[in-house]
Amino acid sequence: MSSEDILEPGQYLPAPPVTDRWGIGVIGLGGVARNAHIPSYRALSLRVVAGADLDANARQFAASTFGIDAVAGHEELLANRDVGIVDVALPNTVPVRNQIIHDAIDAGKHVLVQKPFAYDYESALGMVEHAERAGVRLAVNQNGRWNPSYRAASAILASGFLGDPYFISHEMCIDQDSPNRPPWVLNLKRSVIVEYSVHHLDIVRRWAGRTAHSVQAITSRRPGQHSAGDLIATIGLQFDGAVANVVDNTASVGEAPYCRFRIDGADGTINGTVGAWPGGTGRGPGTIEVVRRGAHWVFRPDLAGSWAIDAFGATMSDLINAIEADAEPEASGRDNLETLKTVFAAELSAETGRRVRI
Repeated sequence: MSSEDILEPGQYLPAPPVTDRWGIGVIGLGGVARNAHIPSYRALSLRVVAGADLDANARQFAASTFGIDAVAGHEELLANRDVGIVDVALPNTVPVRNQIIHDAIDAGKHVLVQKPFAYDYESALGMVEHAERAGVRLAVNQNGRWNPSYRAASAILASGFLGDPYFISHEMCIDQDSPNRPPWVLNLKRSVIVEYSVHHLDIVRRWAGRTAHSVQAITSRRPGQHSAGDLIATIGLQFDGAVANVVDNTASVGEAPYCRFRIDGADGTINGTVGAWPGGTGRGPGTIEVVRRGAHWVFRPDLAGSWAIDAFGATMSDLINAIEADAEPEASGRDNLETLKTVFAAELSAETGRRVRI
């Protein structure tokens, strides 16, 4: 059996944008916008025409580095007729973030929202319904979906080669507890599940092909931790006919990070890694190996691409292609509501010490 029978690059590499005609305005010119969003868009020859941030230094950096028109208030950016898509790259800790999204929808702009989509389900649902009434597309920057090893695993599962998955495990150990982290990050009370596990709960839901019906979670801290919120989580998920486990230790030993996953299907197994270790998540394409039940061979394709920064451009490309096709983006706000159900149920389980129905 040849590798093409199992996985072709076109099955996991993100589709390029079909057009560059959409002007992009970025609201929030902090580190993730400067280091991932804008560089990834420019690498795809997409037009970032404007930016907005209350911080003068952030505006100056964006203007001098990327040559974009940077303004203080989001209202001025939304009034820019050359902006057709608004990328909201602000964290949920910004009090007016949700209102900015509603304002962008009212301005008739299509919107890409940084994950996590919202800090509560009702707010997220309200934004989704507002966008649907207004006839604009709303997507969530759930960029992990375009991590090469995740997406390759998704393609193999979709082909039916491994049969129905019945066991999924995802583990990540990194150190995000440096005292040099930005104050807003160190002060997060809701940290590990909402900010980190949201990626892994989303991809596990995608691999399972459905939303879990119940979840049980435990969170913890490491001794002497700098961050306000818990940084360690173990999350057990139960689906009809399958179970999954997500382990995130973001207060681990920084010199020995890893990120790996396993999917057992009725007819075989996928073992995978994320990024190039050591060196941080998302650097490089990661790896997968596929083993067929009862067979005496292992398939290890040479993957291309990276999570950082390719996947950030992929989410914007997916939104643009959906707009052009008059279709829903893969990571639509409506779809992301299912991920948020799992995230918030896991938080509630950790708080109450009991299993929570989703």
